Amino acid sequence: MTIISASQLLKKNLQTIYDQREAFAISSLVMEKITGKKKSEQVLNPYIEFDPRQQLLFDKYINELLQKRPLQYVLNEAWFCGMKLYVNENVLIPRPETEELVQWSVDSLKLQSKQHPRVLDVGTGSGCIALGIKKNFPSAEVFAIDISESALKVASRNAEENNLSVQLQQMDITGASSIYTGEIFDLVVSNPPYIPLSDKPAMEDHVVEYEPHLALFVDDDNPLKFYDAIAGFFLLHAVPGSLLFFETHWQYAPEIKKLLEKKGLTDVEIRKDLQGHERMIRAKYP
Repeated sequence: MTIISASQLLKKNLQTIYDQREAFAISSLVMEKITGKKKSEQVLNPYIEFDPRQQLLFDKYINELLQKRPLQYVLNEAWFCGMKLYVNENVLIPRPETEELVQWSVDSLKLQSKQHPRVLDVGTGSGCIALGIKKNFPSAEVFAIDISESALKVASRNAEENNLSVQLQQMDITGASSIYTGEIFDLVVSNPPYIPLSDKPAMEDHVVEYEPHLALFVDDDNPLKFYDAIAGFFLLHAVPGSLLFFETHWQYAPEIKKLLEKKGLTDVEIRKDLQGHERMIRAKYP
């Protein structure tokens, strides 16, 4: 099979489940991954034959994609804040909206004027938030926790491959015990599970079937469970001026704001993402 015939076959098959634009975009990324050549190089050399390894990869990728497995899991990679991250089904696929949370966090850290701020990412998953902050604020001392040992292995790999130092620990933020007793953080940030289980039937198959439910869903009867627990943790580990950041479900942003204010936090601000959804919240320890 040649580059051009493989590309045509991939586009044709993908258009059975995606629109033309998305099918072509996915095809381009897959072909670049298999051949190691940019699109322009493929166009200049369209009749190069696949070697046996490339043919095996092509067969594997097309089969998985036609089962609606997300491209990032098929290729085991996702881009976030200019970093190539390894991802698998043990972690959420990093979203562009979360990059906005990282940028807001970094901008706020710079305004704190602390040379070595201590940052904690709760529920780190792939490590994208912790690594994004460390990349953009190298002097920060960054910590990250997750309840999932499998997720922490992914985060550790990403830290190593991107040459970034982040201290990773396994911890249940809703548990009674803490590995950080007596420690202080200048910034705590989290993208916790926030999708009510009742939303599950309306969600796209490729999310529900492949992304980790542990990191996605929360019980309908207590949708603010993790926000409450993380805010409680923050109160025990903050000093005046410490900041708390959350990514949120747009439906619950006003409720989370009230929760944080009730706990005594100040300057609580909701910020919309680029899509116009109330996606992020920042609060300050008075």
